[in-house]
Amino acid sequence: MTTKTPTRQILIDCAWANRMASIIFDVINYAFQREPRDIETWISLRGNLDQWSMTKPLSFRPYYEMERSSTEGRTFPEIWITSDCHVLAWLYFHTATILLKVYPPSSGSRQAAFPASRGLADNEEIQLHARAIAGIVATNPNAQALIIFCHIATVSAIFFTEKAEQTETIRLIRMANKVTGHPYKGIEKKLYEQWGCGSYV
Repeated sequence: MTTKTPTRQILIDCAWANRMASIIFDVINYAFQREPRDIETWISLRGNLDQWSMTKPLSFRPYYEMERSSTEGRTFPEIWITSDCHVLAWLYFHTATILLKVYPPSSGSRQAAFPASRGLADNEEIQLHARAIAGIVATNPNAQALIIFCHIATVSAIFFTEKAEQTETIRLIRMANKVTGHPYKGIEKKLYEQWGCGSYV
């Protein structure tokens, strides 16, 4: 019986992370296509996400998690992950899941059901994934994760209704600007509009 070397495991993990990057690329193309979204493609994309989640290496599992708790000062769940490529893969996974909920099949092109028009159960499920995204970034705030968060916040964080969640989201976006120089004002503006704030706070 042979034991996998760390180098080989890294290569395997990178391949699985790249697989998730490919999946979210397909999901984005589906969500924002000009033609009506067909149910067959939606089912195939959902199946790809489920298969990735069920068959990914054990190394992708977070090594420590704590649920969010307002009484203990945790706005989002703490999700500690061992590798940067795992962090990116999980961000892509949760984002792709949200996109498939927000952009269902049999709806007009580029038409999405935003928070006010979705059912409570849908919103709660989306919020779980959105909180996971923010929690992963807050717990593992590497430069790549922060930049990706800036790009996906207007898809995920728009579903936050609690003031503490919105405030922490803005903190992460401004951290990304401080660490990487990534622009943030346009992102903040879009978020405040979706949250109904109307202006910067």
